[in-house]
Amino acid sequence: MNLRWLEDFLAVCETRSFTEAARNRFLTQSALSKHMQALEIWLGAGTLLDRSTNPLGITSAGLSFKETASQIVTLLNAARRAASNNKVASKNIYVSSTHSLSATFVPVLSKLLYEELSNQTVCLHVAANNFREALSRYERAECDYFLCYDSPVHSIALDHDEHSKLTLGTDYLVPVSIPAKQSTNPYYAITRTCERPLPYLGYTEESHLGRVLENHPAFAHIVDRLTAHARSAYSETLRAGVLAGLGVAWLPYSLIRGNLEDGDLTLASNDVAHYIPLTIDVYRQRRTSRDEVLQCWEIWRTHVRSLNYLTPELPGMAERPQLSSAVRRAPN
Repeated sequence: MNLRWLEDFLAVCETRSFTEAARNRFLTQSALSKHMQALEIWLGAGTLLDRSTNPLGITSAGLSFKETASQIVTLLNAARRAASNNKVASKNIYVSSTHSLSATFVPVLSKLLYEELSNQTVCLHVAANNFREALSRYERAECDYFLCYDSPVHSIALDHDEHSKLTLGTDYLVPVSIPAKQSTNPYYAITRTCERPLPYLGYTEESHLGRVLENHPAFAHIVDRLTAHARSAYSETLRAGVLAGLGVAWLPYSLIRGNLEDGDLTLASNDVAHYIPLTIDVYRQRRTSRDEVLQCWEIWRTHVRSLNYLTPELPGMAERPQLSSAVRRAPN
């Protein structure tokens, strides 16, 4: 029996799709299917998955085995990381992050650790995935930390008795468009008097940012003026579409800040109500005992205000209190 078979099985249970699970596990669908068949043969308990349904079903045997598989994976990954750290001079820290934050915020955390731990060697290992897979990897104890966006309109359901949370910064989902020719005005402008629907590049229904956006009242008020032309779970993909002139999209300000400054993109709306606030949060499991994990956490907690990561200079924000002035701290 191979540990990866268990991890693959849990990914299939999470996504209810061989296609999506294979993509998340960086496997071909054929290889993933063979792993599931091998696991079923090894267990000798019949089928774990009901392949005749869409989405993929989990049999009673599969549901019974899922909890055990999760516990085995969690324990083995924790033991493997502990053993690995005893062998090397550097201290390895494993971070499970969403794609956008791995590119925009992880370097900020790395720089802070480098400055504060100049006489020690701490190496951040960053695994970037979509939100669901990033969270699953953290819950399976494959990583020490989980870095993600959060929002009051669609908060993350992690038990605060088992997990500590620290808010490190703020961001906003903002609507952006390419500028009109020889102008700084948006080519696709969101106004109160739109006469025709605007082409819209949206997030997929299962994506975390998609749910944040869909659940926000300001977006609900204008969604009937938008026509979806494409969807993706990844902000980087939507940004590429906007830059190609395919429509308007709500993107993290941190991701497109440089595009705005260079004039490649412009805000599609000057209405502050259309800027959706996000917090940048990091989680760790309370039972964590590794010194380097606790040390990094304390550094981030102590210096969270000095990070001053993001203070968006957006129209109308001067009249509205900044989230960064009220950073929320969770108990250690």
